[in-house]
Amino acid sequence: FIVAAPIAIEALRSLPAARAGDIARRVTAVVAPFVGTVLYLVWVGDRFGDAFLPFSVQTRANLKGSFTDPVTSISDALRGLAHGHIGTGLHVPWMIVAAALLVVCFRRMPAGYGAYALVTLASAVTSSNLDSFERYALSAFPLMVALALVIGDRKWWERSVLAASALAMTAYAALAFTHAYVP
Repeated sequence: FIVAAPIAIEALRSLPAARAGDIARRVTAVVAPFVGTVLYLVWVGDRFGDAFLPFSVQTRANLKGSFTDPVTSISDALRGLAHGHIGTGLHVPWMIVAAALLVVCFRRMPAGYGAYALVTLASAVTSSNLDSFERYALSAFPLMVALALVIGDRKWWERSVLAASALAMTAYAALAFTHAYVP
């Protein structure tokens, strides 16, 4: 469903100048993710006897968990950071970085890119378990494009980001090897 948001924005952008055939193609593009999902769920229902199995599996406590309002999940992460829970607390700085890059997306890129990143991040923070936040954020490719726009051709920024990335990877690896963090 996430891809429907940027598709709808792009479809609406020049809608007043569109011809009838163009409008039909745009509507088809916006509706296609939902139709594809319904067809997949019909197949899952036929194959496994439960059409909503992909959703019920995803919301298990050991995976993404149940849907939670973003304020609750973010405040839980902040509380974890304040109480020294390393695994939970590590998500907070990345949420801040993702929010800053989201602002860059909306300010310097077409609206569809910002919408895709926003919907992806919104999906990530509606989980009771934020363990996959960084993976979801990285799947929002406009955030990485925004980072590249921020860095630009400034060599000092580029070297700083590469050094910070190397330090972060080393720290995450050390935490994973000591079982303080599960990637």
